Amino acid sequence: MFFAFIALQAVLATVSGQSQSLFEGRRSLIILKSTDHNELLKTRDIVEKSGGHITHLFPPNILQGYLTEKAEKELQKTGWIKTITDKSLPAGEKEFSSSERLALTTWNSTFVKTLVTRDGEPKGKQDHNTVKAPDLENTNNKFVLRGQKNFYLTSEYMMGSIAVGIVFVESNGQLDKKTETWTDEDKEDALNQIYKGLDWWAEIGGYKAGLSWTYEIQSLKTPYEPIHRTKDESILWIKDCIGQLGYKNDEDYTLNREYANDLRDKYQTDWAYVIYIVPATNDDDGYFADKSGIAWAYLGGP
Repeated sequence: MFFAFIALQAVLATVSGQSQSLFEGRRSLIILKSTDHNELLKTRDIVEKSGGHITHLFPPNILQGYLTEKAEKELQKTGWIKTITDKSLPAGEKEFSSSERLALTTWNSTFVKTLVTRDGEPKGKQDHNTVKAPDLENTNNKFVLRGQKNFYLTSEYMMGSIAVGIVFVESNGQLDKKTETWTDEDKEDALNQIYKGLDWWAEIGGYKAGLSWTYEIQSLKTPYEPIHRTKDESILWIKDCIGQLGYKNDEDYTLNREYANDLRDKYQTDWAYVIYIVPATNDDDGYFADKSGIAWAYLGGP
């Protein structure tokens, strides 16, 4: 099957299964008992202060990373921990919520050697698939502050903690003819591809880069069938989707920048960006209309 990715910042990687890491401690999955937002962030902080490192957070209650003995002891003292394991964990439908199962599939995938790419994906030259974010053309924007952080510089450096807004987009058939549907398996596949790439970056960066990824996953429906629209027409369904998240009455780039900044504030990260993903399983070639693209990104976000 095909997926069309629009990442509002580019990330590319190939990855294999678990191997020697630059981080100390054992690679572990942490599941918290509750969905308390503050407990999630405090758990991350405890691990970091104890010499370990959290590489992935799946709100509201799942973390992945490297635990030192000290970190594990400190976590057990909190009374928040449901599970800590360095083994794969079957994601039973009755025991876990749908969001928890998505997170667990990424964890379980680390025990299988794989590539980010798959056979059958669209082939061909991709010109101009990475361009500068339009709202950064105005250099004055680089000096607009929101609190202690720059509003427009949401993904300036590949270091520190990053919030990633992942939006699965699907047509509801109200305007365009609906031809594509997300299945749970397809979502898991798409998320695993994102996860593998970002995990690769975290691993090669080690403590010096200190990369940590926090994912907020949304599933939205739009009147448009995205894969049947051109790249230039993506503004239609992107603006519709970001509007459903409560961001309206401005340019689509600014609205997504608002969302990225809110993610950054919510999860207390250094940076944030947004990825829109649309299904293309039934499409002839996996391209957007008029072969206008498969995937593209804007340097500098949002």
